Amino acid sequence: LRLGHGVTLWGNESSVVDELRSSKRNSKYFPGEEIPIPAPFNATISLSDALSGCDAVVLAVPSFAIRSVCQSIREHLSPTTIVISAA
Repeated sequence: LRLGHGVTLWGNESSVVDELRSSKRNSKYFPGEEIPIPAPFNATISLSDALSGCDAVVLAVPSFAIRSVCQSIREHLSPTTIVISAA
């Protein structure tokens, strides 16, 4: 973000994504906390929207979900997209 790169967060729960977009809060997982997210920032429930044209992906999902998420994102990535796992 500091270098002017856009960040898109993908989530699989529309209520969490909607709250992040509207108030920069995630009361389900971080109750009472405001998440310091500078602009430009977007959150979406659509994998296609989240991954369209991206150069790199930071995969920050629980370890039990890595396989299924990787299978889901595979079709949306170019061969040169860098994938970084934070699990």
